[in-house]
Amino acid sequence: MYYRRDEPKPDQIYTIHETKVLMCYLIHQLERPLTQELLRNVMVHGGIVDYFIFHDALQALVDAGNLIEETDGPDDNNKIYSLTDYGVQTAEELKDSILWQVKEKAIRITNEIFDKMRRDSQEEISCEKTDDGYMVRCVIHDIGSDLMDLKLYVPDKATADKIRFGFDGRTTDLYRMIINQLTGN
Repeated sequence: MYYRRDEPKPDQIYTIHETKVLMCYLIHQLERPLTQELLRNVMVHGGIVDYFIFHDALQALVDAGNLIEETDGPDDNNKIYSLTDYGVQTAEELKDSILWQVKEKAIRITNEIFDKMRRDSQEEISCEKTDDGYMVRCVIHDIGSDLMDLKLYVPDKATADKIRFGFDGRTTDLYRMIINQLTGN
């Protein structure tokens, strides 16, 4: 089934068939089940495929027995997809039907998402109101002791929010800068 498209791009796909093959390939390459949210972030928000094609393809994979759909917890929105033997066979036999640019882009985006998830689990950023302003806290967790626990006082909410969002994804760089500055390196 084809959908209307304006200009084809080498790192995008346009059919349900290609989308099904790519999702099987991606799950097979990563050797782990993936959530619906992660698949959607890679495929749709990553600019690989249209939202409607993605959802049609995902449902078709479940209906055809390529994927097993399970829920994670009490919320039905936390769906997790894993390959069946038939899905593995699809991934292996049809992987060459997808352009390498598309496969490479999907793997790159997935790894970026996993890296962000790993960073997010290692850092804790919070903002608390105090009597005379706001306290912004940044903690970098490690095995055993925390690497850093930094608290900054600021007088207003706007500055606190800027600092809090400024920490996001940059805590490791901040830690290195502080260590280098204090050790003279």
